[in-house]
Amino acid sequence: MHAFINIFGLNIPSYGLCLASALVLCSFLIIRSAKKVGICFEDTIIIITATLGTAIVGAKLLYIIVSFTPAQILGYIRNFDFSFIMNSGIVFYGGLIGGILGAWISCKLLKVKFSDFGYCAVPYIPLGHAIGRIGCLLAGCCHGFEYYGLCAVKSEILADGKMYFPIQAVEAVMNIIIMVILLLYRKKIGKRDASNHGLLTLYLILYSIMRFTNEFFRGDSVRGVFIFSTSQWISIALFVACIAAKIYYKKKKN
Repeated sequence: MHAFINIFGLNIPSYGLCLASALVLCSFLIIRSAKKVGICFEDTIIIITATLGTAIVGAKLLYIIVSFTPAQILGYIRNFDFSFIMNSGIVFYGGLIGGILGAWISCKLLKVKFSDFGYCAVPYIPLGHAIGRIGCLLAGCCHGFEYYGLCAVKSEILADGKMYFPIQAVEAVMNIIIMVILLLYRKKIGKRDASNHGLLTLYLILYSIMRFTNEFFRGDSVRGVFIFSTSQWISIALFVACIAAKIYYKKKKN
């Protein structure tokens, strides 16, 4: 796998290229869907921008929380050294939570129904994630455990000569499957039934199951403590919360 892609003589970081591609493609699809449900172009752009900004903050923040102790963070701040923020990685769950919060706040401020925006945007979250995971595969980050079987890959980051399980590719395929399920479900329920956030809860349920399972195949160092990884604990919490929400909305509807 290669951390850079050569385009017309320019070495472009493969991970950054994949993230940019995901942003452009998903934004286009969301804008097109939003137009159909009556959300104006300007409001859609503002919500997408706010969502992206809070997602980046959330992704960085969760990475810092799981990677540094409070004493280390305070030590950096006392020395006015904020390089740990710029040099830190990102965690998808942090970005997901931050992005949802940013979308909800911006929808409130613009008087756009959060359920309407979710109806347009949620099915394309796993699409963007899938493209991002391809970037991880090319860059060699978020790799699987040491593995020498079928489809084993090298890590560009580690450059240790070892082979690893291609969990990034597996996650990309599973995210595409989740997207297809969400699009079919969206077509089934129609916009009139979007107010109970069924798409969002379904996505969180499917993704939490997938992420909890896939974490057993991960081999990178940032995993967490207390039996399961940090992402697995978040998956458990999200799964329980979403099932409770499903039951609540069903009783409310009845």
